[in-house]
Amino acid sequence: MDLRSTLNLPDPDFTIPMKADLASREPEMQRAWDEMGLYKLIQDVRRGSPKYILHDGPPYTNSPVHIGTAFNKTLKDFVVRYKTIRGFHSPYVPGYDTHGLPIELAVVAKHGRMEPKDMRLACRRHAEEFIDIQTEQFKRFGVLGDWDHPYATMHYKFEAAIVRAFSKLAQKGYIYRDLRPTHWSIKSRTALADTELVYENHTSRAIYVRFPLKDDASNVFAPLAPLYTIIWTTTPWTIPGNLAVAFHPELEYSVFESRGEYFLLYDGLAEKVFEEIGRPIDRKMATLLGSELNGVVFKHPIFDRDSIAVMADYVTTGDGTGVVHTAPGHGHDDFHTGRKYGLPGLCPVDPAGVFTEEAGEFAGKSINDANAFIVERLDEEGHLLKAYDYQHSYPYGERDNSPVIYRTTQQWFLSIDNDDLRARALSEIGRTAWYPPQGETRIAAMVEGRPDWCISRQRIWGVGIPIVYGKESGEPVADPEIMERAAQAVEKGGSSTWFETDISEFIPEGFKHPKTGETEFRKETDVLDVWIDSGLTHYAVLDVKYDPAWGDLEWPADIYLEGSDQHRGWFNSSLTTATALEGAAPYRAVLTHGFVLDEKAEKMSKSKGNVVEPMKAANQYGADVLRYWAASVDYSNDVPCGDNLLKQMGENYRRVRNTLRFLLANLYDFGPSSGHGLAKSLDQWAVEQAQALEANACSEYDEFDFSGAISMVHNFCVKELSGFYLDVIKDRMYCDAKDSPDRRSGQVACYRILQILVRLVAPVLPHTAEEIYARMPMPDRKPTVFLETIEPVGAPLGEDHGVGALLEFRDTLNAQLEPWKADAGVKDTQDVMAKVAGQPELIATLEGFGIDLPTLLKLSWVELSEGSELQIEFSMSPYMKCERSRIRRPDVIEVNGIPLTERDRKVLGW
Repeated sequence: MDLRSTLNLPDPDFTIPMKADLASREPEMQRAWDEMGLYKLIQDVRRGSPKYILHDGPPYTNSPVHIGTAFNKTLKDFVVRYKTIRGFHSPYVPGYDTHGLPIELAVVAKHGRMEPKDMRLACRRHAEEFIDIQTEQFKRFGVLGDWDHPYATMHYKFEAAIVRAFSKLAQKGYIYRDLRPTHWSIKSRTALADTELVYENHTSRAIYVRFPLKDDASNVFAPLAPLYTIIWTTTPWTIPGNLAVAFHPELEYSVFESRGEYFLLYDGLAEKVFEEIGRPIDRKMATLLGSELNGVVFKHPIFDRDSIAVMADYVTTGDGTGVVHTAPGHGHDDFHTGRKYGLPGLCPVDPAGVFTEEAGEFAGKSINDANAFIVERLDEEGHLLKAYDYQHSYPYGERDNSPVIYRTTQQWFLSIDNDDLRARALSEIGRTAWYPPQGETRIAAMVEGRPDWCISRQRIWGVGIPIVYGKESGEPVADPEIMERAAQAVEKGGSSTWFETDISEFIPEGFKHPKTGETEFRKETDVLDVWIDSGLTHYAVLDVKYDPAWGDLEWPADIYLEGSDQHRGWFNSSLTTATALEGAAPYRAVLTHGFVLDEKAEKMSKSKGNVVEPMKAANQYGADVLRYWAASVDYSNDVPCGDNLLKQMGENYRRVRNTLRFLLANLYDFGPSSGHGLAKSLDQWAVEQAQALEANACSEYDEFDFSGAISMVHNFCVKELSGFYLDVIKDRMYCDAKDSPDRRSGQVACYRILQILVRLVAPVLPHTAEEIYARMPMPDRKPTVFLETIEPVGAPLGEDHGVGALLEFRDTLNAQLEPWKADAGVKDTQDVMAKVAGQPELIATLEGFGIDLPTLLKLSWVELSEGSELQIEFSMSPYMKCERSRIRRPDVIEVNGIPLTERDRKVLGW
């Protein structure tokens, strides 16, 4: 007789396949989601529930999605899907950042330079191409969102919203134009804001230079001649712009004699400086406070002009000489000190980094080439004390990866202190929840120390600044009606209309310049910083809602979620514009994550060959495995990623998947509405453990601790389920009568546990959860698992049904059983019986499991007796093995020549 056919074995056709084959099944499921309109369906069902809004920080559309962006988008999807399955209405509108320099550079590299009109069109097409590419990639990663109605900063209505927001900021007094030094990219020929900089290791030519004393009106140094002060700088090219040398008013400066010459510098750095320049200190001649140097005049070391002594609190004593070379056109501090002393903002460098006529003999030379000439001239004049290569951290343009300079130009700024904006922004930071908490300190320090925001760029691809100038006077006009006309034109034809439409279309009839009375004007040709674009997404998308499809969105967002570099970027720009426009932060919470590195914690680069391409990974391992990786790492720090780690995540994923698969496979003949209950205490324990898991995992999800949640699920699947419960219930699930109370009790437990697990893994493993859910025998199954709701009942407070003591005893027993098996040459513990003596409490607990105890301990039989201490004696089982259930029991007898237990005989009707 074929006894196997009499068993209740799991139905492989009922459950999900053993082989996940995610690379082919996931795209099929995604197409099915598209066909059913999954996103819209969820919104329709959840509408009216409490809202939870995650506002998307827009990725830049200049390349396919890299692993860092994939990681970011996946974390966002965890939040949106979790909030959805917790019953919230959580609409998610993805966005794209589409203006700016990198796209210009890419277009020029591909097509060459072209007229501005053609450049803007080519840039728009370039951005559109990568919007399409990135959209398909994000969908491949399983990211759920309103992909039919994303926002993009180049959408005409978005650009119009930027113009209107700029107008509001101008009317509130935040916008002004000024001659100031700003970070300047020579490569891109545009001003840059602090948020557009990165700091790289850089080698500069450092020099010590002496400035001769020219005029000492107070006769401070009368008997000491010749006398010089010494400066140190890493930018020799700024020497032609020098107009002053700065001293700290409260520092002590001393005059030192060296080889018949006298040198003035900060006393505390003298030994170091003289050692550096290779000169002895013969003696100290005099000491005085920096404040006593007011009125002293030095000579420029090359040109025939003065370099006056000025006082400055920013002079430090860490490097250099305590005397600072001051070129008002080439530094923020220098500029303001120059203004204080009435010095001109001399900037003898043009937009291309070439010296102008104001640089005298250096005119026409690029600043990079001129460094050597300047050092040579200083040496010829006898004022070069030392020149050497110096490595240090130096600002580079983030977009064009080239070193920047300070250059004084007319630019547009957003005032950070108008109407107490800085103080109000800091207050809003304190009202925001930060994950991790140190994010608050980081952004607060940046807001406290940031200068006014330079918002103008000398580029082509961006939103034009809607300002006009008097044609003769050059005086700017920020008129609200002109700006509204510009907004209306942009709304119809895009940002290009500002540049390509005749100015008369924007000027109201009879309009006169409010200051000069002029009636003829010219347009501003600069564009807005792209951080204004992205910094106004909250206004255009959440507030204005320029697409009618976004009616479910609300301002402010519940959360912003981006990389930690966005404390100085998007979080900061959004906070600034929102506080200025709305009086509050645009977010209630901010979550930041680290950068994705390789498995050695090194930065990924093509040259190293360590780049993980997310699309390749998704197609090789499956999006759910990639998502499992994203959920498992500690995102609060930089995170590792690579093939070895993804393979490991694949193994962890398979353990979870196989557990879900086994639970489902045992439900092929189960009906949840059949009225069966939990007849066995072990099943009650298992369900209560799952309920405790649900409550604890949700607590982790609520705090955005995805690794904590998925780790709990994985451990529960591996330890409590696969390592114990599912193993010990196989006998009754397979061998009991189909409708036996014990088997049905096990099915009820499997069903309830699966219900919990499939909802818990759904935010992280949406494809796998949907695959399982679609096969679950539910009378009221919804079209998608994401219309289910997690409602944790919490961890049970009472009896653990003796299972805790059982498991502790089982560990003790197994620790003694393993060496006994090795000595006896036994492989299968089902061939072993045990005699156990122990304390009455333990024995009573074990007796409570009755006939199931041998199965729970994976033994043939167990004899129990009370004793003063725990003693376990093993022996080979004397009982026959049941041919049907493969266990040895005292009740096994032969029937028709086949050994069977009493239970198996009843099932067979023998």
